[in-house]
Amino acid sequence: MSTYYYQIDNPGTIPPELFPIIASFLPLRSAPSTLYALALANRRLSSIVRPIIYSRLVLRTERDALIIIRRIESYPDIGRFVKELHILSDLTAVPHQDRRGQDVITGLSGLIATGSLPVLEALGLYLLTGWRISEGYRNVPGHGNVQQAFWRSLRINCPRLRALFLRGLTSMTLDRRFNGTTAIADGVNLLYVSSSPDLVSQICDKILANLPYLAVTLHSLTLGFTTMVHFNPSPIFALDFPRLRSLILKGFSPQEAVGAAPFFQRHSMLERLFFVRYEGRWFTQQYVLSMHRNFLPNLSFMDVRALAPILPRLVSISITYTVNGQVPYLLRAVIPSGLPNLKSLEFVHLSTAGTSYNSLAADEGTRWYETVDGWQGHADNTEDATVGNALQTFIYSISRGAPNLEELGFKSNAWGSMGLVSAVFLFS
Repeated sequence: MSTYYYQIDNPGTIPPELFPIIASFLPLRSAPSTLYALALANRRLSSIVRPIIYSRLVLRTERDALIIIRRIESYPDIGRFVKELHILSDLTAVPHQDRRGQDVITGLSGLIATGSLPVLEALGLYLLTGWRISEGYRNVPGHGNVQQAFWRSLRINCPRLRALFLRGLTSMTLDRRFNGTTAIADGVNLLYVSSSPDLVSQICDKILANLPYLAVTLHSLTLGFTTMVHFNPSPIFALDFPRLRSLILKGFSPQEAVGAAPFFQRHSMLERLFFVRYEGRWFTQQYVLSMHRNFLPNLSFMDVRALAPILPRLVSISITYTVNGQVPYLLRAVIPSGLPNLKSLEFVHLSTAGTSYNSLAADEGTRWYETVDGWQGHADNTEDATVGNALQTFIYSISRGAPNLEELGFKSNAWGSMGLVSAVFLFS
């Protein structure tokens, strides 16, 4: 049997419909320069690649954002190519250097109001922590404020919008950003919101008020609030999201969660759950014991053992929120052959001081330990459970389970820095 290989010597012979697929495989950092170089090859490639260049814009500075906004204003045809627009902005002195005093928010509002982004599918506004407020900056009309007209124009002039990302909302940008049912466009199926502490309660309340109107189409919901005040997630759990596949909550208290169990029973399509909790448990031991065997059947990697078969392939692993000897337990007991290919290991280790034995027993691997001579066992009481916290045996187990480590990132509140330094010498 003969095998034939088809080789393309000239990119100009590639069918135009394949270029977007090829571009999607380019790394984000190198995609613009690669596509620009390709567009300069000839007129045919330029006509094919030019729309792809502008289809996904990630503007990392306010200056870059203003340049693109002005370019779209001058050449409206460019706006008809933009499907994704992500803007990171610090609101620096750049607007004052512009003869029109235009900032990113007012410029973007103008593009949307004039219908210059008709095929926009995803919009991200990432307001960074470097926002500067001064008396001089306030002289710029509308500086950093998103008026209600912005959201009204977004609904009318961007009918294809399906993804909305908002980060860094503060009191200077809140204004009337959300207002009842008219704030967020119908049909948006992904919403990411992250907020700084200023006026976070008002923002949270207004977002939750909009969720019922998004529930039918929403497939991914991320709500993150950085604040010492924990919010009640019950309004979320009272809703039905027939298409929901991912739920991430930060800043919500599990102790105030009412209706969590029925919510998860109704949403069997969930594939991803991530709760950043400050205290308490989202799933109590009693609830776990009463779970049906088919509880969230599509949830990915609910049991860490599901990942065990692929771990030996990895050269780098990062693990968050481990307790006691769970990392050595994974390397020595769950995977007896260890991870000889592992070059980099990073994990966060939590102290178990003041934790009851029953609480430890609920989580697999928290009572496991290994002695220096290689004997493995499980602690029978709270005092013996601290054996799994013994730093020397802890590091010993890691060195045996991952003997070829070149990088070790170890964050822990259980031991002092000097103890960590001395223990690392076990690798030498």
